[in-house]
Amino acid sequence: MKKVYIANFGRKNYEWPKCLKKNTVATMNNLDAHAAWLNNDRDAYHQISMRPSNFLDNKPPTPAVTTRWFNATTTVNDTAGDIWMHCDQNHLWWTESTAAACEIYQMTEPVEIGARPIFVYHKPCLPWSSTNKKGRSLSWKSLHPKARQILFTQGTLAALSLENAGYARALIDDADLSKWHDLPKWKEVLLNSKKTLGSSFTPLERTCYRMAQTALSTAAHSNGQVVVSTLKNKLMSLSLDDMRELLAELFIAQEGLCALTDIPLQLDGEQDDDEFLCSLDRIDSDGHYDRDNVQVVCRFVNRWKSDGDNDAFKQLVDAIRRH
Repeated sequence: MKKVYIANFGRKNYEWPKCLKKNTVATMNNLDAHAAWLNNDRDAYHQISMRPSNFLDNKPPTPAVTTRWFNATTTVNDTAGDIWMHCDQNHLWWTESTAAACEIYQMTEPVEIGARPIFVYHKPCLPWSSTNKKGRSLSWKSLHPKARQILFTQGTLAALSLENAGYARALIDDADLSKWHDLPKWKEVLLNSKKTLGSSFTPLERTCYRMAQTALSTAAHSNGQVVVSTLKNKLMSLSLDDMRELLAELFIAQEGLCALTDIPLQLDGEQDDDEFLCSLDRIDSDGHYDRDNVQVVCRFVNRWKSDGDNDAFKQLVDAIRRH
């Protein structure tokens, strides 16, 4: 069966208007990374992607992230007959890729993105549509909150699981969706979303606000207090608003994945398991809540790492992956 992909098109989706006009899906690489991809050299591609000029916020991508970037280029180049979906916050758009050759050309990114020279890959598709096959609008806000979870990605692209791909196809076909909506996990997400309907915050904004408040509270109550032993000083150098903005930037830079395990993070009000909620972690547990010393991880990962060494914990995670 052909796959269903959820995709974004460049930082802040700057290529989306062009994709919509040209009826394509797109991805991009800087010049050196393009050469590494042409040579199928994954190691070189990773090393190039780790250069400071090629990542945001001074936070280098993990090997798992650069592998996804490499694979994204291959996926866009090879796709044919797959369903592609994109959310512009107002509507859910969808198309189907064709067997036509990918158009590859060089351009310069928009100035506000970084003005880097890059190669862009545009794969021809059928015309994009924001309605299902029976002409009904696919309004983003009207979708089930669990559907909004599975049909949105902060990363370059994500292939849906077999179950979620079935839902996406049923949504496009205007078929009966009760098979999914009646599942306990879907009902739980719907219940959680109803608890926060009065909030003007998006799920990401709510999540970042909660993490920033936690950091501020922790810092305020741990300034060298003596209980049985002296507690670690966990000062926070950023204001609450600055910390909220930083956490949102980190979440996007991490492509919505845990910084230590690459497990997809879940947002407040949309979670189906609290253990995968976003949690603010200090990279150096002896350091403060500074711009260069925080990362977003899964709640259970933060608890497991505790005050341990960041690199040592990563080594343990890598050992688990290998086995």
